[in-house]
Amino acid sequence: MIIRPATKTDIPFIVDAIIAIEKTGDTDTFSNLFGTDEDTTRYYLEQFLLDDENLNTEFSLNTYSIVEIDGENAGCCCLFYRFRVLSK
Repeated sequence: MIIRPATKTDIPFIVDAIIAIEKTGDTDTFSNLFGTDEDTTRYYLEQFLLDDENLNTEFSLNTYSIVEIDGENAGCCCLFYRFRVLSK
């Protein structure tokens, strides 16, 4: 097993995973959020992940890691931080 940073070639796999996770609930959150069908939602997610200026969000490629088993993609995860300044 290898865990590595995601690259642009992993975007279709990541989008498939996001769509699959979305379908486990009662609603498809991103399709509802965007007001689109699944194909358009996939396109939007791909475009977000391809944006080199979009960093450190749940739609940023730099926040994704890929798990490989026997040279094949087996899973992915996203880790991003939300910083909040607390005032006194």
